[in-house]
Amino acid sequence: MSSELDKEHYLESIKAAFNKKETYRRFPTDNEFRTQFITKNVYNSKVRKYLFDKLENFERKETVDFENYTLEHIMPQNKNVSESWRRDLGENWQIIHDKYLHTIDNLTLTGYNPELSDRPFLEKRNMEGGFADSPIRLNSSLVHLEHWNEDEIVKRANILIDQSLQIWEFPSLP
Repeated sequence: MSSELDKEHYLESIKAAFNKKETYRRFPTDNEFRTQFITKNVYNSKVRKYLFDKLENFERKETVDFENYTLEHIMPQNKNVSESWRRDLGENWQIIHDKYLHTIDNLTLTGYNPELSDRPFLEKRNMEGGFADSPIRLNSSLVHLEHWNEDEIVKRANILIDQSLQIWEFPSLP
């Protein structure tokens, strides 16, 4: 890529280089990003630590050290989904579970992963060390929810997508 850069107009030439890329090297548009981000398997991604670090510490002077936390599945990854979770997720619980399990919308940071375990959502929210008791910003959108279902997953996804688009802006040129 360095051969494509104009040293006199460095930033603009980097943006132009990203805009001219094709196929897998291409920088996605905001709409492409939005569409893919909501269903991408982030849990098994090599960049998950980077993603959560950026999302949690965006515009923050007092940063959170990701090393002190683990990833928590809000909707548990246990294949034997409890009756409580089935009720919360609704009639199509299996489809919702399969679709969103490892997505960024269903993942958060916690220091209480073993304690949260496969508990029902309200227990995870209200217990000591739960989402309502958490200093993690990523958990703030969970504090007032009464249940965790596809609608809430998609709402949280849109919040995270909007924030992500501020962090990783599409390179625009005049």
